[in-house]
Amino acid sequence: MEQVETQTNAKRLTPQWTMQLHTQVAQRLFVGSWNRRFGLQQFAASMKRVCDAAQADDPYAHVLTLQVDEQIQKLYAEQQQDIIQLEDVRDQFAQRGVQIVVPENAAPWVKPLRFSTPMAYQAAFLLVDFDYLVRLSLTLKGVGDLKTVKPMALYQAMKKELLQLYALPRQWRVTGVTCADLLQRTAKGLQAEALLGVLPRVLLENFKVNQLALKL
Repeated sequence: MEQVETQTNAKRLTPQWTMQLHTQVAQRLFVGSWNRRFGLQQFAASMKRVCDAAQADDPYAHVLTLQVDEQIQKLYAEQQQDIIQLEDVRDQFAQRGVQIVVPENAAPWVKPLRFSTPMAYQAAFLLVDFDYLVRLSLTLKGVGDLKTVKPMALYQAMKKELLQLYALPRQWRVTGVTCADLLQRTAKGLQAEALLGVLPRVLLENFKVNQLALKL
């Protein structure tokens, strides 16, 4: 067998991610607004700055990344449970001979995903699932009053929680503070505490140890 010499430069390999959104409510959550409610776009851009600050040893940025990650995991679990509930209802109709097909937009909104943090991609996956939850909810709403589950209430509650997730980066402020500033009670550290609150010393010491390990 003839061998073909090939060259691969991994640094030039650029993955292409796209997302499809079929509903207007999901599309609006993607677009958002810098002046009013943050959407996925504003969340992704803000989390890039937060993660950069965390890499620079900003303890408040560290804390926020942990809070965001915890909230994403929580919403993923909740949304999957909501979807399972609604799909169970759909499957019950199928057992009785009624087939319910969740509609898709003939021309879905397709957006490329070019984010800088894993959390932005995770939030995007949440939004794709939310888009499906909305379509499933609207489909079952047409069936009438369901005694076991309220489809519209499920998706409206999830929309509220997604907006709260997107707004989390707004809690952070650029201070240029580091763990050392807070531990040593420098002027910059005291100013940051006045603006963003006091962090437990044990937390600061753990962050400092982790940051040193990253530099080794």
